[in-house]
Amino acid sequence: MTPESIVKAADVLFRLRLDPTFRLDHLAPDCVPADEAEGYQINDALHRKLSAAGYGDPAGYKLGCTTPLMQERIGLDHPAAGVIVNTCIFNHEVTHDGRVVRSMGIENEIVVRLGKDMPAGMAPWDGQKVAAYVDSVIGSIELVEQRYAIQEETRNAHIPTVIGDDFWHYGTILGEPVARWKDIDLLNSEAKTILDGKEIGSGFGKAALGDPLNAVAWCANHLAERGRELKAGMIVQTGNLVPVIRPVIGQTVVCDHGALGRATYRVI
Repeated sequence: MTPESIVKAADVLFRLRLDPTFRLDHLAPDCVPADEAEGYQINDALHRKLSAAGYGDPAGYKLGCTTPLMQERIGLDHPAAGVIVNTCIFNHEVTHDGRVVRSMGIENEIVVRLGKDMPAGMAPWDGQKVAAYVDSVIGSIELVEQRYAIQEETRNAHIPTVIGDDFWHYGTILGEPVARWKDIDLLNSEAKTILDGKEIGSGFGKAALGDPLNAVAWCANHLAERGRELKAGMIVQTGNLVPVIRPVIGQTVVCDHGALGRATYRVI
């Protein structure tokens, strides 16, 4: 892609992010990213625009396709990353008016918050190395927004485009941070999704690349390849553990992670 075509694609995705009445069918032929690398270039340009417009600054990363569940659903056999901005991180509970927001998907995920910078020069990272850099672990909801005309998060998706658009990410709802996370068996930590008081699905932390810390290591290595690094205070959403659901007006979803806390999303 040329610099001009990257900016053109970012302009469309910028409108897509800020205009809830707009749904994207596809990018124009002259600005469609040919591969994932071009998708990440568009994502960089998008976040320069979002930051300049006051939408928010990067505060972490969401990972997609770290779990067999999502790899099968989307048809991608390796992870992808999107940017989390500070204005779209929420604590404990979010309530949306279903008449004015696009449909939100609920993903049930473990979040890792970093306590120290993870220098790019220390790559390659693995889960064992990551452990010394973790501040806390948190049960969470990732909100994924229905910004596209086609059915979302399926094999119909054009992966380079959705990489450019943060892999469907809208926001993060965090439960209470757990500083003594080493006392918890993260691999066998069960995440339950509860809709209007009824459990509708569950999964375990080990689904995310075998260990949520392995997912953080993947993110750190991915960033190091691009000359970047995870910084102290940043969060990493390590991947969806339970099938995505899209609540409608009047419904409440709780993602309960037991010892890692819970997060709630309500549509009114």
